Amino acid sequence: MSGEVWSVQGEDCWNVDNVRYLVCTHTHKCRETCQDHGNVDGRCKWGCSHLWPICECLPPNFQ
Repeated sequence: MSGEVWSVQGEDCWNVDNVRYLVCTHTHKCRETCQDHGNVDGRCKWGCSHLWPICECLPPNFQ
């Protein structure tokens, strides 16, 4: 599967980055952190199982 690029951005494509960016207060900082670690994009997202917004990263094979 390496080298394949998926053209969908479904919810299952996003990975939680709670190691480098614990509380997501600024989307642009989350995006920069994700991109600095080889991901395509980043976003802040609220979830019903989270008390605060989290940073999620979009891996390069899901662009």
